[in-house]
Amino acid sequence: MRLSKALLIVMTIVVGLGVCSAHAEEDWRIKYPEIHFSTSTGENEADRIARYTPFQKYLEQTLGVPVKFYVASDYAGAIEGMKARKVQFVSLGSAGYSAAYAVTKGECEPLVTQIDAYNSTGYHSVVCVKSDSPYKTLDDLKGKSIAFADPNSTSGFLIPTYYLRKLGYSPDDTSFFGKTGFSGSHEMGVLAVKKGTYDACCTWYTNKERNNPKRMAGKGMIQWNEDDPSKSDVRIIWKSPLIPNGPWTCRKELPKSLKEDFIKAMIALPKADPVAFQKLGDGELSGFKRVPHERYLDIIEMRSQNLKKRKS
Repeated sequence: MRLSKALLIVMTIVVGLGVCSAHAEEDWRIKYPEIHFSTSTGENEADRIARYTPFQKYLEQTLGVPVKFYVASDYAGAIEGMKARKVQFVSLGSAGYSAAYAVTKGECEPLVTQIDAYNSTGYHSVVCVKSDSPYKTLDDLKGKSIAFADPNSTSGFLIPTYYLRKLGYSPDDTSFFGKTGFSGSHEMGVLAVKKGTYDACCTWYTNKERNNPKRMAGKGMIQWNEDDPSKSDVRIIWKSPLIPNGPWTCRKELPKSLKEDFIKAMIALPKADPVAFQKLGDGELSGFKRVPHERYLDIIEMRSQNLKKRKS
């Protein structure tokens, strides 16, 4: 009789553990019956829909829950959405992640970053001027105007201002530049230079095959020929050291199983849904890889220094 009771207790525990395990696997879908993700993009509505709709459907099929996509007008909006727990996942640049980490008091973490078609996980910030302007170097911009993309943009603000200070071209006052401002997005900054609203702008550049001016040219927004400025609306006069690609970021308190499912979905995307992958990366990516928080420590420190400089 005692043996039977012992066996019954063991069997009850084993079955109970099995039930708990099954519930654990389903827990994230019970707590999160709908997933929300966000990003900031300067694209027009048609381009945005074409880029993200196939990816959104892929996530729904892969994760097994409805997925909603929220477009923020700027990086701060996307970050605030995460802070307010209105979205679980956000695609950010490196500076955006460092801002999110500060705003959420460390309650966010990076999951994956993109690998471009050239197997690189980094890119550059560049300063562009109008092709027919007389400006050849940063020295020539003394007293001139420069447009930054967004306060939370990595290549559009954080990196260029950090290195401009190091090189002696202070963007914090009028000791060098006659005027500084924010265009609102990378595309708007380039267009402002083309129209003559600003003398220079900062934007992103990976290589000759993948950069913002080339992407804009593909949309018919500008003329771009890096090798022949006479056939281009803008040209580059400065390029930064390599910047780590930004991460897809999530709220830290999300269930580990949800984070893992999202990571696996992103890594599997190129083969699982080539069409969605091609549209999401505009044909310029080769895949995604896991990325740790430590990869962005230098960027977090740069942002901290930037804030101190601006306050002073």
